[in-house]
Amino acid sequence: MRIRVYGAGAIGRGFLPWIFRDAEFEFVDPNVPLRRASYTTYMTSNGYRPLSVKVHGADKPDVIFCCVGTRNCLSLADEFRNPAVPVYVCENDSRVVPVLREMTGNDNIWFAIPDVITSNTAPETLLSVDPLAVVTEEGCLYMPFGSKILPGGNYLSPEMMHNQWIAKLYLHNTPHCIAAYHGYLKGYTFMSDCMQDDKIKSEVLGVLDECIGMVTHRYGLNKKFAEFYAEKEIKRFSNVFLHDPISRVAREPLRKLGEGERLAGAARLCIQCNIIPQHIIRGIKACQKYDNPTDPDHGKSTARNEFVAIDEPLWWLMDEPWGEE
Repeated sequence: MRIRVYGAGAIGRGFLPWIFRDAEFEFVDPNVPLRRASYTTYMTSNGYRPLSVKVHGADKPDVIFCCVGTRNCLSLADEFRNPAVPVYVCENDSRVVPVLREMTGNDNIWFAIPDVITSNTAPETLLSVDPLAVVTEEGCLYMPFGSKILPGGNYLSPEMMHNQWIAKLYLHNTPHCIAAYHGYLKGYTFMSDCMQDDKIKSEVLGVLDECIGMVTHRYGLNKKFAEFYAEKEIKRFSNVFLHDPISRVAREPLRKLGEGERLAGAARLCIQCNIIPQHIIRGIKACQKYDNPTDPDHGKSTARNEFVAIDEPLWWLMDEPWGEE
């Protein structure tokens, strides 16, 4: 099987080769030099287990994966017009698939959910051997029934795909980025550093409690499933072997502050469910303080009138984030 991957970042380069180990990979990414070469992706397991990936040309791919980030995937519409080749969009926004289908006239474009945390880098000891090395945990790739069956995918009904997406959006994405913003304000570098801070961990647990209440009330997710998912996320965030940079998780804060997104969107939904999202709101405030000079959004205004957030009376909860102490 020949796979073309747009985007040689964390998911494309680090995770997909573990799912499709017998495939030939071609990567299309102007920022990562992967042209007919090889590199190593490592899986965490009380240490690191290597997988050497050989990179091939794939002039006629059997399947395409899009892993370029939500802001960039629509610019690739012209590459996805051939209905004979299935396209799987591994982006953190399910709304891009119907947009791409309309833009291309191609109904063979599908949403896929990588249930995994993959770093976009690796420890220095591994990078010294291979500068393109990345680290991932073991995970699952959820794909919808009706799409082409690929060995390695976990195929779910529309209802189960929806449940997995809601869980990832609000029980993974929301607490994950909030941990990153609080950790940045405290001067930490990696996500596992954040989770070793009792105050940040307590805040993340508070975010998860608010989101569990919201997803069970608003979307009807089974509470035991939601609690299991949340417990799994705490363990993932704390994995020191992932070497996952805060800068990766916190990047593009303006997008995360958008209406319907993981921060303001989660807060709004909590309010609609009569849940006061005080932990999420503190996360929003921390996000507004994120000023990493290497971030694509650096220098852009994150003033509260620049995004749709929550009802005015609740802004009293948004005290200064304690992470700056």
